[in-house]
Amino acid sequence: MRFHFKKYNSNNEEQIDPVLDSFRTRFWLDEHCWFVQCDWNPENSFAGIYTIPFAFSDFEFVFPVISKSTCPTNNDQSTYDCVRRLIYKLDLNQYLYESKIEFFNIQDLSLALPATHHVWSMVPKFNRLRVLRVSSSTEHSQHIESYIFK
Repeated sequence: MRFHFKKYNSNNEEQIDPVLDSFRTRFWLDEHCWFVQCDWNPENSFAGIYTIPFAFSDFEFVFPVISKSTCPTNNDQSTYDCVRRLIYKLDLNQYLYESKIEFFNIQDLSLALPATHHVWSMVPKFNRLRVLRVSSSTEHSQHIESYIFK
């Protein structure tokens, strides 16, 4: 589910906490062991909320993103095991934020260049990669080869 904050606030975390708190009930946590995660861009008013482990094969990641979850162990490597296709986009003006999301089973990667070192930490292994889509503006096309053969 994606949502838009009616009133943009540079500290969206204060607005996200009440949303996540609504999923911190006995029904969600104790009876069903269901957890949710909220991802948001710190520079705009858009956010997404989804259950974890992530159950879909496609994931669009627009960096930078900050994540917060109801899961007590938010560093489980199996959280994104179902993801097979990753679409990674980067706003170069805003890449100071770090994300701890990792994808270990990527088969299809769409990458818009330029990319930072961050994408390589998100996809630490390419052993299952079958399709690589790279797009770039002409000003960055000279760097494509260095990314592909890295």
